[in-house]
Amino acid sequence: MALALARQGDTQSSTVEGLVGRLWDGIVIRLYEGKEQYGGLQQRFTGRNGLILPGETRTVAEVTRAVARVKGDEPRLSCS
Repeated sequence: MALALARQGDTQSSTVEGLVGRLWDGIVIRLYEGKEQYGGLQQRFTGRNGLILPGETRTVAEVTRAVARVKGDEPRLSCS
């Protein structure tokens, strides 16, 4: 949904902000040696439809893609 709204030019509405928040809420970010690292998917993502997003890698890639399209300046997208 976030990608569809972004394609229509909607990257600032409360709906988009809510969707981006829900996407990030599904990903665990852990602090390791003072740096944030990927820690897996939240448990609620385990019941996802395997026909839509068949694996963890694909799920994270699609979340990242959607967030980057809507909110390219998101600090959690940076690779450092």
